[in-house]
Amino acid sequence: MTKNPLKKIDDILGANGIILIVVAAVLLVVIYLVQYKYAYEEINEDLRLRAQSELSAKSLTIQNIMNVVETAVCNHTDDVAGLLNQPDAMYGIAAKIVGMNAIITGSSISFIEDYYPERGKWFEVYAVRDSTGKIETMQLGSEQHDYFKREFFSLPVSTGKGCWTNPYLDSDGAKMMLTTYSEPVYDKDGKIIAVLDADISLDWLDDVLAVEYAYPSSYHILLSKTGQLMSVPDRNFLLKTIPDMEKAYGNEDFLTLNAGMLSGKSGQTVIRDKKGNKFLAFFMPVDKHTGWSIAIINSEKEIFGDFHKMRVTILWLSLAGLVILVLIIARAIRNIRKLEKVSAERERIRSELQIAAAIQMGMLPKGDSIEAAEEKIDVAAVLEPAKEVGGDLYDYFIKDHRLVFCIGDVSGKGVPASLFMAVARSLFRALAANTFAPGAIVSGMNNTLIEFNERDMFVTLFLGVLDLKTGRLDYCNAGHDAPLVLDAQGLAQLDVIPNLPLGVFPDFEFVPQKTQLGERAVMLLYTDGLTEAMDIHKEVFGEQRMLAGLKTLCSGNPDVAPRDLIAGIGRHIKSFVGKAEQSDDITMLAFKFQRSVQTIEKSMTLTNQVADIPQLNQFVEEACAGQHLGEGFIAELKLAIEEVVANVIHHAYDKHEKGEIGVNLKFRPEEVSVEIKDAGKAFDPTEIKEADTESSVEERRIGGLGLCLVRQLTDTMTYRREGNFNLLSLTKRRG
Repeated sequence: MTKNPLKKIDDILGANGIILIVVAAVLLVVIYLVQYKYAYEEINEDLRLRAQSELSAKSLTIQNIMNVVETAVCNHTDDVAGLLNQPDAMYGIAAKIVGMNAIITGSSISFIEDYYPERGKWFEVYAVRDSTGKIETMQLGSEQHDYFKREFFSLPVSTGKGCWTNPYLDSDGAKMMLTTYSEPVYDKDGKIIAVLDADISLDWLDDVLAVEYAYPSSYHILLSKTGQLMSVPDRNFLLKTIPDMEKAYGNEDFLTLNAGMLSGKSGQTVIRDKKGNKFLAFFMPVDKHTGWSIAIINSEKEIFGDFHKMRVTILWLSLAGLVILVLIIARAIRNIRKLEKVSAERERIRSELQIAAAIQMGMLPKGDSIEAAEEKIDVAAVLEPAKEVGGDLYDYFIKDHRLVFCIGDVSGKGVPASLFMAVARSLFRALAANTFAPGAIVSGMNNTLIEFNERDMFVTLFLGVLDLKTGRLDYCNAGHDAPLVLDAQGLAQLDVIPNLPLGVFPDFEFVPQKTQLGERAVMLLYTDGLTEAMDIHKEVFGEQRMLAGLKTLCSGNPDVAPRDLIAGIGRHIKSFVGKAEQSDDITMLAFKFQRSVQTIEKSMTLTNQVADIPQLNQFVEEACAGQHLGEGFIAELKLAIEEVVANVIHHAYDKHEKGEIGVNLKFRPEEVSVEIKDAGKAFDPTEIKEADTESSVEERRIGGLGLCLVRQLTDTMTYRREGNFNLLSLTKRRG
């Protein structure tokens, strides 16, 4: 008779074995529940911290946008006040505000009632950027568009200070949903006579905030101080309220979120949809000035989905291994809990560093060229931090026909250096907005940094102000590496007085300097991470390798573009470093100076027939008309061109061979250049020696007198062969 299996187990294990299994099972359940409780709380806390980081980052983004708009408006109130006697000039001011700020959709200057009697009761100048990027201006004020009753006008007039409006639909001007920052304009008697404002699109604001979230289904809500929705995933609720969402969805939990966001405080709440799914909502105020509040909403199912799966898996594995793990399970669970806590902490730190790195890189200017009014200058830059965040910085902007720029290196690495870098960059922007004196800017940065420098950090900095009309460079160095200048004379280091780094001594007297940049000169600025880059053998890249690399890059192309220069140096560094880990931040900033000049070009083509020469002379005379050239200058230019063309007609082609000769004239402020192109036999006239005019007729060699005349009539003569064509270039300087 077969024994009962349970009886056999009981016989084998005995009472002690059964008791041990029961105790172990109970202990397993208890450990499992405790582990679940702590893991759930840790995940929830991690979610709270992550949501707080994301909300803080988005609030900072919104504040940066608001600061840019407020600064743009405040910087132009004096322009309005200074041109009150020119009402038509207001169109240019409004267009300038929109043109200089990509985040601004429109700008208006609204005057008090009957300020310009000839313009009528309402006079509101408005500039707006259309969908193609073109800026249009118009006069909006009318009985139908009575801006006196609008918040953007009435609020700053009544309070006497700048303010943000509630979001609204602008159906007259921009024809979109907007929020506006308005600033009162005072006349010389201190009376408010107008309001200057700038609009930002809610669609644009929503696009800025819609960056990558920690969880795919997460979304945000931006609420105004009066409870209007300024940003929400469902566009149907834009400018409506959270209670409107509650009515549409039939979910009273939204009212709790609405009350929390309108309270002006930070907090969290739970929202459930019709299906019972839970969503965790975290909210916080954007700033005290506007009263706006932002919230991020996460799906609980998405957050804890993997956790629940892991919990079930651990339970089954623990049960399967209960017999052999019963004596060590307590210790194992404790180790697992510690490991989970460390991993969660590491993930939280990594997430925050990623957000910090994104914010830091977002502070840097973008683009290979910048333009303002008639100025355009090629600029290229690169910043490669050694860690997630770095301590290098660079910045540049154009104001009043000047390029203001800087590059710096903060002592240390990581988060402390990045925070110090952010402070230094903000100080540069703030001080450079009020003066073009490099010494004053550097001194102001130094004294302010010392006030908040409890960790004895410092920053090396080079700051320059380049006049884009004259090429004059005013600069001040604060312990930084000297920049390099590539111009017609070659490659050389800029002469700098080292001074001390910023943050070392208060009230240190920084000595400014000045120099003159030549036309098309390229300046390269860099941090010591470039020269101190090390390979796997700990050998540094060094200044000599850097200079040798630059000379190689420029030898075949002296007119090298800044982005090509930086890219080439980057390749040299990577080739030298190989697989070695980057030890320091590497930053480079390069720009090319080029005056804004107008070049007028005229061209003609004639055959290789002597009969066409009168036509050539007529072309040269007509091309020179209106170019402010003297009769003697034109006569010499005609004679030089005619001599070269006649030489081509007689010698470049075989007898009876038909061909064409191209003549191209370029008129520049400093010179006139001529290029003569033919498809005849290869011939380099620059290799012909000057004719010996001192010898007798019998002793002279045949030829060369024509070329001698051309050399005397012009300043330079160069030749090159491209494919099957001869290209001879002449230049003749004006004056």
